Amino acid sequence: MWYVSGLEYYNRLQHCPVLKMGAFGVDVFFGISGFLITTLLLRERTKNGRISLRDFYLRRSLRIWPLYYATLGIYVLLVIFLQRGTGRDRIFFHFLPGYLTFTYTWFAGWAASGAVFNFAWSLSVEEQF
Repeated sequence: MWYVSGLEYYNRLQHCPVLKMGAFGVDVFFGISGFLITTLLLRERTKNGRISLRDFYLRRSLRIWPLYYATLGIYVLLVIFLQRGTGRDRIFFHFLPGYLTFTYTWFAGWAASGAVFNFAWSLSVEEQF
């Protein structure tokens, strides 16, 4: 049979060894991110003799925020048009202020793990770091 239902597909994915290592992948992501941020700061200190956190955050925000907010805007439209009345729309708009301010992790617990745009937690943690 060529068609696999969602539950059958999920059960098959659970048995894939590499997918059971999700927590390890998150640790690697944050480790690499910390290394890259530290490298940028050390390069700036070598070049200028000092580190300007103001300039660092300005460059970082100009690099990350435009794409992040464009993506969030697309999700707002997708939720309005595709998730209306499903309950997921209410959850999404409840957490929208957290998405907009990178404070999603302050308010969302494990109960929000199925929320649309839930992956914002990783960027929220990184921006708070």
